[in-house]
Amino acid sequence: MRVRFRRGILVLAGLICLSTVLVIGCNGVQNESFVSNRIMLGTTCKITTWDKDTDFNAVWKKIAELEKTISAHDETSELAKLNGKAGVEWVTVSPILYQAVSQALEIAGLSDGAFNPAIGVLVDLWGIGEYVENKANEINPDNVAAPVIPSDSEIAEALKHIDWHSIELKTAEDGSFMIRIKDKGTEIDLGGIGKGIAADIAAAELARQGVSSALMNFGGNVMCLGARTDGDKFRIGIQIPFEERNNYSQVLKVSDSSVVTSGTYEKYFVDADGVLYHHILDGGTGFPARTGLLSVTIVGPSSAVCDGLSTACFVLGLERATQLIGMMKGYGAIFIEEDSTVVPVGIEL
Repeated sequence: MRVRFRRGILVLAGLICLSTVLVIGCNGVQNESFVSNRIMLGTTCKITTWDKDTDFNAVWKKIAELEKTISAHDETSELAKLNGKAGVEWVTVSPILYQAVSQALEIAGLSDGAFNPAIGVLVDLWGIGEYVENKANEINPDNVAAPVIPSDSEIAEALKHIDWHSIELKTAEDGSFMIRIKDKGTEIDLGGIGKGIAADIAAAELARQGVSSALMNFGGNVMCLGARTDGDKFRIGIQIPFEERNNYSQVLKVSDSSVVTSGTYEKYFVDADGVLYHHILDGGTGFPARTGLLSVTIVGPSSAVCDGLSTACFVLGLERATQLIGMMKGYGAIFIEEDSTVVPVGIEL
């Protein structure tokens, strides 16, 4: 079924309904809420629970450990050190990094490389994510120049070094975890799955503490633990691309699920000719993916899988992405096309 969204503003109180004291939904009243925020993973991370005994510090400690492990922008991170030994040798790595790379490779395999953890050199070449982060800085942002569009020769060279098959995993005889990057020019980039992994880690830690209802928003990667305390499901709005915040095309009711969106409207720049270049790169062409889509939203139990699938499905385009989602038990998708048509797959609107 294809539908068109109506451009209008939905009242926030009818959606996620977050406040620091009392959360009021459309059908009931929740208990007192408790909120903790951090700037991590290059974005604002927010956790809301309805349990006064929540140990937020324990959650943030685990997320900080993850960030220190998988950051592509920190030269001291474990991932950076692994990339520095590309083409040299097998490297003993932490269970955290091993699991993250393993998850990324699994999604790469499912999507025939549409999600590609080996795309680091191409991401660095374009630099769109870094430009947007700098542009968002309140300190003199107008002095930040837009990225320069790479030359054909630069892109061709980068494409030689983004084969995800060059990343190998193994477990040593002593039980330690090892990773090898066979191509010296290849860099692993886990930015397309990192926030999802973080949300899964946060949900697991909260569940370990006995928290039964929580809502995590890690820069747009939403993870719901359980349902609302009044028995209703959480209501999550899907942003209308290029509209002001809190303009929603659809509202999803979810529990024990993650909702993750990838789109052209978050990180991009426009050149002098009015051409928009966004951050979702196609490893087949070396350019931002042009598949007739504005955004892809994935709903499912694992935030890491939703994160990776949202990128993969955007790169694949509607037809091939529909086939992929059909293979993923428990997952659904909502596609917004360039003509504003909304196409749900495995989800009833």
